[in-house]
Amino acid sequence: MKAYITKNLWGYEQLNPAPQLLDDSFFKFYITDDVNSKEHLLNNGWDDIIVIENYKHITNLKERRRIISEINCFPGKYIENLNNFEKVFNVDSNVISLWNDFLTFTNSCPDDKCLYITSGWYDGARNSIIAELRESNQSRWSYDYESMKLSVDNYKNEIENLGIDFYSIPVISAKYFGWNINHPEYETISNHFYKEYTKHLQGNIILSYLSSIYKNDIFEYRISNYIGGEISSHKFLG
Repeated sequence: MKAYITKNLWGYEQLNPAPQLLDDSFFKFYITDDVNSKEHLLNNGWDDIIVIENYKHITNLKERRRIISEINCFPGKYIENLNNFEKVFNVDSNVISLWNDFLTFTNSCPDDKCLYITSGWYDGARNSIIAELRESNQSRWSYDYESMKLSVDNYKNEIENLGIDFYSIPVISAKYFGWNINHPEYETISNHFYKEYTKHLQGNIILSYLSSIYKNDIFEYRISNYIGGEISSHKFLG
């Protein structure tokens, strides 16, 4: 069985039901800091509600995003016995419905890979780390943008030193990705992922970078379209 995990802290998102596309091969976890929402979520398709209340007092936006990134990288810290699941998929909580090929993606993920990612969200000049950096130059990222720029400069040097064309690396979505947490390289890759998150918080850029340096341990699924996918608006920006 596979685990499907979403998280919604500080009332950031709407309380969306579990996506209907998910079949019986998924056990659906919802991580929240609102114990009062537990019954509502269980009545709307979620199998287990994990309530963590020790971060409710955090108001700093960067620290809040760092906490979310920790859940993304180390979900087993928050969900007991998660290593009993063959694969673990992290999906943002503003997802109302999944794109039609989501099951094809998750069913295609091989056991000998550690990190499962998707590309193909953009085409042409928009489909690069540099383009993703430019798109991140907006008010909600203003507190982190300079850190993003510095990291991207470092990524470019590292990637080009490996003989890889930096501009050929596609944008990877942090909205949908998965782990094989029993893989021998999970500790190395998840720690590297989190280390980058402590420098800046743009998950798409980090995953794009990691996809180039851990090619042997990463499965990249290129989507052909986004038909069926729907997301809700955030309750607040930050």
